[in-house]
Amino acid sequence: MNCSSKFAGVPKNTFKAAKVTVAASLVENVFGKSAGAKALPILVALSALGHLLGVAFTVPRILQELAKDGVLPFSNTFMENRPFKTPIYALILHLGVTILFICAPPAGDAFTFIVSLSSYPTTVLLTAITVGLVKLRLTKGEDFQSPFRSPWVIIWVYLIGNIFLIVMPFVRPPNGKGSTSLPYWLSSVVTLAILSLGIIYYAGRFVVIPRVLGYRHEKIQVELSDGSKVTRFRRVNPKE
Repeated sequence: MNCSSKFAGVPKNTFKAAKVTVAASLVENVFGKSAGAKALPILVALSALGHLLGVAFTVPRILQELAKDGVLPFSNTFMENRPFKTPIYALILHLGVTILFICAPPAGDAFTFIVSLSSYPTTVLLTAITVGLVKLRLTKGEDFQSPFRSPWVIIWVYLIGNIFLIVMPFVRPPNGKGSTSLPYWLSSVVTLAILSLGIIYYAGRFVVIPRVLGYRHEKIQVELSDGSKVTRFRRVNPKE
C-alpha cells in the first residue's frame, strides 16, 4: 500500500532522482506546495518520534535479555533494573552508540550511509531468525510448538525477499557508482564486519578458548532477589 501510493503520486523520473526524499514529492503533488510544506515536517517529526520511542523501548530490553542469558560482556551490569525498574545501563549503552553514529560520520553522504547501515543489519538478522524458525519447524527433535503457524508459502516468499535484499547491495550498479560518492558496497561490508565481531566473540569465548585451556562451560540457573531466573556459565574441568 505504501509503495503503490508513492508510485501513483510521484512520476518515475522524480522518484529516481529523489533518493530518500520521496515523501516530500508525494505530499507536494497530492496536497499542493502550501499544504505539503506545512504538513510534511509535522508528519516527519511524528514518524521520527515514534521510531525513536520504539527503538529506545525495544533495543535496551533485547540487550538486557541477552545479558540474562549470560552471553554479553558485563552481563551482571546490563541485566540490572535498578534503580528505576528499567534496563538503565543497557539504555545508556544504546544512547552512547546512537550519539557515536550521529557525530562520527562526516557531512554530505553520511545520512544515506547511516540509513543503509541501520537498515541492512535488520534485514540480515531477520533472515537469520527466519532460517532458525524454519529449522525449528523441520527438526522433530526440537519439539517446537507455536499457537500460530504461518503457511509455508508466506515463509518462503519472506525469506527469499530478505535474501534478495542482502545480495543486491553487492551487485555492481551502472558505471560502478551508487547513489552517493561512497562505494556502493561500503555500508553492507561495514555491517557484515560489525556482525562478524559478535560471531568472533562468541566463538572465542565458548568454543576456542575452552578447547585451548581444556575446560567446558556448564549452564546454571541463578535466581535473583526479585524471583527472576538468569543463565550463567560455570567453568568445568573434564575431570570434574
